[in-house]
Amino acid sequence: MRGADAGIDTAVLELAPLWTQAQRAYQSACVGAQWLVLGICAAFLAPKLELGWLARVAAMAVAVSALFHGRAAWLETRFALAVRACVWNRWRANALPELACLRRLGRGLAWAAVAGWTLAGVVSLLVFPIGLSYELPGLLKAYALILAISVLRLPYMATASRRLLLELDECSHRVACSDVAAM
Repeated sequence: MRGADAGIDTAVLELAPLWTQAQRAYQSACVGAQWLVLGICAAFLAPKLELGWLARVAAMAVAVSALFHGRAAWLETRFALAVRACVWNRWRANALPELACLRRLGRGLAWAAVAGWTLAGVVSLLVFPIGLSYELPGLLKAYALILAISVLRLPYMATASRRLLLELDECSHRVACSDVAAM
């Protein structure tokens, strides 16, 4: 027995993978930001300590950061597409006004995923200046800007996905309650 037959709310079963995807994307972006901080700190210290190998370590840390940012963008894209599919299925089943708002929020998540891909590309471009040059203080402002964008995306990711999933869950319960009332 599965779903409604077993007495389990099917909306909760449908949203559980979405919650997991949102959490995994957020955690991957956090790890990417941490690796970026490590890489920038090592790149800043390399010329001051006159350690050439530390610049290579910084380049590797930024490369790992680019991988995690790419993974986060991929997970965000999967999450946005899954949310849009979920909202679209509910829209076809019952066109509620609340679902129009959820569709707009879903489009916002899709644009956030595009921004995530852009950020992953920009972070990957940072690897070469760190690995090839020894004079990094001039580029430090650019690195700080990209780090700030990376870190400031984290609360937006968490807030937007949480808000959308909570509203989707609330809308699901309202639809389920109206179905029960109609019986």
